Amino acid sequence: MLSFLNQTTAVVLMVVCKWQVELSDGRHEVVFHHGTTSGQRILTVDGKEIRRQNWMFKLVGAEDFYIGTTDKHACRIMIEAAAMAYVYSLFVDGRPLSQFTEQREKTTQQWHFEVDGDMHLVVLEKETMMIWADGTRVESQGEFAEDGTETSFTIGGHEAYVLTTTQGGKRGKILHELFVDDMEIPLNQEARQ
Repeated sequence: MLSFLNQTTAVVLMVVCKWQVELSDGRHEVVFHHGTTSGQRILTVDGKEIRRQNWMFKLVGAEDFYIGTTDKHACRIMIEAAAMAYVYSLFVDGRPLSQFTEQREKTTQQWHFEVDGDMHLVVLEKETMMIWADGTRVESQGEFAEDGTETSFTIGGHEAYVLTTTQGGKRGKILHELFVDDMEIPLNQEARQ
C-alpha cells in the first residue's frame, strides 16, 4: 500500500499481513500493518485496533498481544529482516501458527451447521470434553450411554449432545458425533479434509 504524507512527495511503504486463527470461541482475524520506512505498526484483531505505534526507529522486533474472548491465547508477531525484505511470522501460545493449527485439529472437533435459519458453531475440546457453542463455553453434563458417553448441552434453545464411541475395540479410534434434537449433524467440510 502506498500513501502520501501531507501532500508532499514523501512515500511511505506499508506492508499488510493477515492471518486467520481458529480457537474454541471461533475464528479470529489478525491484521498487521508495518511501515517499512517509518516503522509504524498497526495491529488489529477482529477489525478492532489494539495497538498503534508511529515512527519507530527499530524496524524489526516483536509485537505481543492476546486473542480469544474468554480463553485467552498469547500471540507474538515476529518481524525479521531477510536480505532486502522483511519476514513476518505469527506465533500462538509459543508455537508457529501452522503448528498451533495442526495441534488444534488433533485436539478439537468442530461442527458448523444451520438450525431454524441460524448458523451455529460447536467446538468439542477432546482432551477435557469441554464444549463451546457459538463462541461461548457452555455447561454440559456427561453420562454413560449404551454405545459410549453422551455429553449433553443446549444450543439456541435446542437440546444437543456429543456421542463419544470407540471403533475397533479398546485401542481403536475414538469417534465424536454431534446430535441436535436427536438429528445427527455431519462434520463440516473444513473438518473432513
